[in-house]
Amino acid sequence: MTGTSTLPTVDAVGPKDPEEVEVVSFDFTTAVATAGAVIQTARIEIDLLDGVDPNPTAIVSGPYSIDVGGLIVRQKFSGGLHGVTYGLRCLGDDSAGLTHLVAATMLVFHQA
Repeated sequence: MTGTSTLPTVDAVGPKDPEEVEVVSFDFTTAVATAGAVIQTARIEIDLLDGVDPNPTAIVSGPYSIDVGGLIVRQKFSGGLHGVTYGLRCLGDDSAGLTHLVAATMLVFHQA
């Protein structure tokens, strides 16, 4: 049986220019409460919070990576459309069979 645990951590990232490539670190340190548990797999989901983007998942650039300690998931983001606010969700499955959520928001804004 797999349990689910969520921690509604929401941080703001950016603003990011559409031409920039940024790495966002999703820190599961406080979410993974089981001693010795680590994040084994992750899923990155994108929500459109404000603005119009016909393909919001296109901002995800390449595969995610998990740090050697197993508690931080890093994901590159590129592109995005001017004036759009994206919801970045990282769901991490830990070695104790729990799923945790770390979320952030990212505003994309063309900077002069």
